[in-house]
Amino acid sequence: MNRSTAEILVQRFGSPIVELTAICGDFFGMEEGQARRKAATNQLPVPTFRTGSQKSPWFVHIEDLAQLIDEQRAQAKRHHIGMAYAA
Repeated sequence: MNRSTAEILVQRFGSPIVELTAICGDFFGMEEGQARRKAATNQLPVPTFRTGSQKSPWFVHIEDLAQLIDEQRAQAKRHHIGMAYAA
């Protein structure tokens, strides 16, 4: 597969930015309220932003989410290879 993670995510969500509430469970393993609180204090593994007032929803740029996924995948592959040689 030659498509990038970012391209696949844009296809899935239909936009280069996605609301935090749409991804917090699947990608961060947390409920919406916890994700919003962490976004407000910059404690998520990706940058978050609002496009309006403080009452606007939090958003994540797909490229940042894709980079996180790709980094986690690379780390898992390194660990997997290391475990294979250790066995």
